[in-house]
Amino acid sequence: MRRAALLGAVFLAACGASDDQPLAQQSQAWTAPPCGAEMASWDGTAARSNGACTGNGCSCGGSGKYGLQYQCVELVMRHFMTKWKLRWYGNAKDLLNHAKTSSYYASGSPTQVVVYSNGDGAHPPVPGDMVVWTNGTYGHVALVTGLRPGFVDIMEQNVSGYSPPGRYALKYNGKSIYGRWGQPGPIGWAHAKANPATVIPYYDPDDDDDGVPDVKDNCKTVKNPTQLDTDKDGLGDACDPDDDDDGVLDAKDNCPLVKNADQADKDGDGIGDACDVDDDGDGVIDSKDDCPKVKNPDQKDTDGDGIGDACDDDRDGDTVPNTIDNCPDVPNGEQYDFDGDGKGDDCDDDVDGDGVPNATDNCDQPNPDQRDDDHDGIGDACQGTPPVDGEVTGDVSGCATGGAPTTAAPLVALGLAALGLRRRRSRAGQQPERALGRHR
Repeated sequence: MRRAALLGAVFLAACGASDDQPLAQQSQAWTAPPCGAEMASWDGTAARSNGACTGNGCSCGGSGKYGLQYQCVELVMRHFMTKWKLRWYGNAKDLLNHAKTSSYYASGSPTQVVVYSNGDGAHPPVPGDMVVWTNGTYGHVALVTGLRPGFVDIMEQNVSGYSPPGRYALKYNGKSIYGRWGQPGPIGWAHAKANPATVIPYYDPDDDDDGVPDVKDNCKTVKNPTQLDTDKDGLGDACDPDDDDDGVLDAKDNCPLVKNADQADKDGDGIGDACDVDDDGDGVIDSKDDCPKVKNPDQKDTDGDGIGDACDDDRDGDTVPNTIDNCPDVPNGEQYDFDGDGKGDDCDDDVDGDGVPNATDNCDQPNPDQRDDDHDGIGDACQGTPPVDGEVTGDVSGCATGGAPTTAAPLVALGLAALGLRRRRSRAGQQPERALGRHR
């Protein structure tokens, strides 16, 4: 696990020699744990704080069995001695060279150690190896505690400026170990031949550093502190290639968080209908659109039923479907069509089909000539046979047998004619009334 540097302190000049040296206490801007406090442990070896001497050549614990306590070399030599009875002397930067020379050994011999250079992909570092830096005044050493894709985990002493102290992860490409804080990488590593490399590697309880332990993290290597898991499949959205589990990968899904296997996109805006707030792209959001799947920015709703005309099968609300309604925009459940032209009377500008618009027609019977002999505004076609010498002609049902004709029949005829005229005039100014006596 990669650890971020907090202070960016230079550490390579921190490790002194493993030989006894005079103590020189120095004040530090960085506050380290108390001298000797355990900071981390691995395979029975503990990394301890160098107190106020952290990051310097002094030692808060004085001279110990394996060198100055608690410099970086002391930790590594303590581990090598207790595990494989190997110990040699020198500054941190000299340890790789001294590991090959018998004159520097206090215990063991060079035949028991193998040295590999950084970049040796055939011999990767393994837990228990000693990694060595040679830059700076004294160099630096650390103990390898684990190897995983992309990283080498280490444990070390006498380094300041990052948290938690004692642990770090160096980037690794399978061949080379990289440095940190802009500094060079290590020169190589020493491997004890007695090291079976089967010790338990360092276990990071939170690999992605998102605050959720790996045992509970639904994306162990991708930061996702919210643990959002849209499809509840146990794999967090941050690392789930199909968040909504609809069979369409997020990279190609037009609604990555809403199931929509059909990928329907009515308005072609790249946002699937399942998650598009305006499916038809008419500028009216679906929650307020009376035709959410059909463009109708005017939101026209003739019958006021809440379904816009653009998607209403019966837009005038007369129970006759638009497809067979002879007046689809005017309620006319009876479907009257006097002239049989396929257009209902209630929306026909020429009800009798005589070529004369209703507004100017003097009779609601076909009379293209508009003949009106008595000039009363009512066409002759609506008055029966024209009167001769002022007498009423035609069938007069009101006449008694053998008696004189009554005066009721002319009055009825005139009344009906007037009614017809009234209907025609009504049609000229507003929706037509139902005409009594109209031929059907």
